[in-house]
Order: sequence, then C-alpha cells, then structure tokens
Amino acid sequence: MDLKSTKRKGRYDLRRRSKLVAFDMDGTLLNGRVIYFIGERFGFLGEIKSIMRGRIPPLEKSKIIAKHLAGLDAKEILDTIKKIPLMTGALETIDRIKEKGYPMGVISDSFTIATSYLTKKLDLDFHMANDLEVQQGIVTGRIFAPLGWEQANCSCRRSICKRFFLRKFANSMNIPISNCIAIGDSLGDWCMLEEAGMGIAFHPKDRDLTKYADEVIKEQDLTRVLRWIV
Repeated sequence: MDLKSTKRKGRYDLRRRSKLVAFDMDGTLLNGRVIYFIGERFGFLGEIKSIMRGRIPPLEKSKIIAKHLAGLDAKEILDTIKKIPLMTGALETIDRIKEKGYPMGVISDSFTIATSYLTKKLDLDFHMANDLEVQQGIVTGRIFAPLGWEQANCSCRRSICKRFFLRKFANSMNIPISNCIAIGDSLGDWCMLEEAGMGIAFHPKDRDLTKYADEVIKEQDLTRVLRWIV
C-alpha cells in the first residue's frame, strides 16, 4: 500500500461551533488493545502478536485474528473487555466534550462487542467496528467487515475504512468534514486523520502516522487533545 502524506495546514477553524469528534479505541480511548487482552486471557497472545507484526494485508489480518476467537464464549470476551482500563484522562475529556454538546464516537478496526460496550458506558453518539459473528453465545470465528474504502476511493484496504465512516457520521449530522476532529494512535487511523479537518496523532505507536496528522500529542494523557476541541 502506497501511503502518501497530504498533511494540511489551516483547514480547521476553532471558531466554528459545530464539531464532531471521532476517537480510535485501542490505545486511544482504552489504555491497551482489546485483542491483546483477549489473547492473554485465553492463552494465544503470542500468536496474535506474531500476526500483528506479520506483513499480511490488513483485511486478511483481521479475518485471521477473528478465527482465533472461534469457540470462545461471547460473555467471557465481554467480561475481559470490561476489565481494560480507560486511557488516562479519558473520562475528563469525554465530560468536557459533552459540556460543549459536540457529537462524538468511536471508529475502530476492533470489534463491535467492544465499541458497543464502550459507547454505552461513556454515553457516546456513534460507533463502528467489525462485527463478530456469534451463534448461541459462541463466537464462530467469522467477522462481518464494514469496509467502505471502495466507496471512499481510499487506499487503506482495511476491514473498516475510517475515512469513509468519518464522512458518513459527519454527513448524517450535517457537520462539515473540515470541522471534524479525528484522534488515533496507529497506522490503522491514518486515513481518518488525513480526512478530518483536525487530525491528532495521540501518543503514536508508529512514526509514520505523524505524516497524516495536523498535531501530535506525545504524552499518554487524553486531556491534551482538549485544546483543539473546546
């Protein structure tokens, strides 16, 4: 995949009142990665890390990871997710954004079992992720990937195109994309950060992500993003 930096300057207008905030989940709203916590609990963390490091196309990687969950009880997975700590400053950040009345939510390449739980817990406005297939309470190992890159003409080719869904949520709320704020920590977030009027690389795990960000937060404290939001 050929990723080219198109970092923009001056597109975001702090004076505008209507704003939308889109968070990544793993390593951004949560202090950790959902699949790593699941892998550690059920004894296949090493295999998951090996897959994550491998040079496998992103969409195929998501499908392979999902297969490792086959046979697991969905309730036990949810119990594991509930134990993952929030990122430092997450609650304060969410509360401050709510005070302003801005819609906010999660766009993640993880699973809806996690994003749905987090959306309810934090009273967010929207979420999007891969949907794990569950039959009679047991995970089958298959996912329903929302894709979207083919409609957005995006080169990410991931199971979920964060550019596409940022556009979709912004359009549904009549908020211009130029006044959206996207926050993420990994290369899985690059197209969302590039698309948003303000793309923030939060404690980035990969230096290349900074090429697509308008601002970089090096501290692992989510309240640092508030200067660009409220």
